[in-house]
Amino acid sequence: MITAIYVYQSTSLHFKTSDSGLALCRMPSGSAALAEGESAQWVEKGVYKIESSNTVEVTGDNTAFEAAENPTIKTNGPSIPPLASQQLGPLEVSALQSFFGITDAMGLDSA
Repeated sequence: MITAIYVYQSTSLHFKTSDSGLALCRMPSGSAALAEGESAQWVEKGVYKIESSNTVEVTGDNTAFEAAENPTIKTNGPSIPPLASQQLGPLEVSALQSFFGITDAMGLDSA
């Protein structure tokens, strides 16, 4: 499963997961380890992802971020929220496909 997180302004995000060994990865590079159970991370504006076996619950200031998930990592990317393009500038589909590890050229959906 892949969870995409679109952060529109610096904020603290809270994560709840039953998986161990997860990382919060920032596009184009950088990552922070996430603890199993509940944890929090301060994040800057940008696009992030978490690859996991189970659902990752992401909470925080709803005006500062949006999260989308898709259970099929390699063929279907998470939806791109319309606000993401407005707040983060043009998001190139090819760059997002590469970041999310999507092999299907038609894999990303705009919400």
